[in-house]
Amino acid sequence: MLHHSKASKLFTGIVAALLIIQGCSSPGEGDNPSLSLTLAPSSLPAEGGKVTATVDWSSCKWKISEEGEKIVSSFSKVYAGAEGSSGSTEVILDISANPSSGKRSTTVKVSSLDGKVSAEGVITQEGLIIVPPEPVSITVDPSQTHQSIDGWGAMNLGANWGAHDYWSEEETDLLMDNLGLNIMRVRISPNESEWEKLVPTIRYAVEKYGALVLASPWSMPASMKDNGSINGSTDGVQSHLKKESYADYALYLEKFASTMKEKGAPIYAVSVQNEPDWPATYEGCLWSADNHKEFLSENADKIESALVASGESMGTDHSFYTPALNDEKACDNLDIVAGHLYGTTPKSFSLVQEKGKRLWMTEHLLNESWDNGSSHWKETLEMVSEMNSCMLTGWNAYIWWYGRRYYSLIGDGEKDTSRGTILQRGYAFSQFSRYIKSGYRRIGASIKGNSSLEFSAYEGDGHTVLVIINKASSGIEGVQVLFPSDASAAKATCTSPDGNRYDLKLTPSGNKTSFTVPAESITTVIL
Repeated sequence: MLHHSKASKLFTGIVAALLIIQGCSSPGEGDNPSLSLTLAPSSLPAEGGKVTATVDWSSCKWKISEEGEKIVSSFSKVYAGAEGSSGSTEVILDISANPSSGKRSTTVKVSSLDGKVSAEGVITQEGLIIVPPEPVSITVDPSQTHQSIDGWGAMNLGANWGAHDYWSEEETDLLMDNLGLNIMRVRISPNESEWEKLVPTIRYAVEKYGALVLASPWSMPASMKDNGSINGSTDGVQSHLKKESYADYALYLEKFASTMKEKGAPIYAVSVQNEPDWPATYEGCLWSADNHKEFLSENADKIESALVASGESMGTDHSFYTPALNDEKACDNLDIVAGHLYGTTPKSFSLVQEKGKRLWMTEHLLNESWDNGSSHWKETLEMVSEMNSCMLTGWNAYIWWYGRRYYSLIGDGEKDTSRGTILQRGYAFSQFSRYIKSGYRRIGASIKGNSSLEFSAYEGDGHTVLVIINKASSGIEGVQVLFPSDASAAKATCTSPDGNRYDLKLTPSGNKTSFTVPAESITTVIL
């Protein structure tokens, strides 16, 4: 009897132990609780996706969760099951994309609410295949030749026209020596008594720097106009040059040029009219395209002391110039097609080149950032981008508005600027004007690599010059420049928010050099 009792107790203990292992709370409460988990698929690509978790359960309430690295963005359900019954439940798991190149995994676990039974599975995910960006390289190709460069300039006039306030000799030195300008634009006053005031500033620039002077009339004397006013429009009435005054006006322009020449202040070119297509309420005069053609054809040959530039259309409207370019006599009397860039962007004008003429951008300004509180530097990047676009579309010269103004190349004392001090916009402008001289020629350049860089290349005086503009808010490392010859003597200078015309470190190797192009910058590489 005793032996039988010990055996009975041992059997009872084994049964109890087995029930605990199987998660049964106590005998007699129904089926033993159990859980199993199947994951399909259990391996996903880096892009992520959906996994179906199939939970087979019996006699328990359960929950599903993630343990370890969190890659499940959502579960279609978290709790399920019931006591005293069984079933199979599908739970949809959304797996997020893997942003890294390394593999990752997570453990998905189902467990009864009382914690006595559980099951788990592992989901693995591939790493993102990161393709390194293609290196950015710019190849300079002198075998591709484009237009010659006449130069870079600005308007020599104070903000107050009545006072004139032309550049001083010191200011001219800053603009033409330090910044490298070689073109000076001046206004031809309709009052001949004021011409004399221009002589000292022109003479100094021409004698010391060989400056090219473009003289532009805003209006001819009022006596030559149909409404007797020097303004382009008065009370809505527009003014025009009288046809019977065409010859007198040509002689008037010749008189200005010859007078300046006699006084040692030679004029390189005179234009027919500043903005002939703009009804200015200040000094101005309206011209039609046919009027313009007729004047050039029948009278412009009277201008002998300077080259003849066209009327300077407000937005370089091609239709304004085309009749004159297609008229043999008018075209023969015309040397330079001049235009502004208000309300437009630089465009190629093949007819100008076909006729053997030069294309000059003779006025534009950007100063809205001072009114709207935006970044002056971003606006300056717009300016240099426009300069680059002009060159890429075949223009021969680029002339900014005032040379001395708070939004221009040197300060005038307004808007926290100091008069006679180079502004950052001036340094940015000089990344072209200081290194690309009159007589240089634009040459070919191409880029490889995913990059938004803007660029153009030039050659002259034994130098090869590449200008690179990066408008992006981040720098670009490892940019290579391939020159046609050994690049060990190359140097680079840059203007950006970090400084003005500072040197960049180059790493030369044979005919190429590499460097980091700074964020929001204009860089000039000189070989």
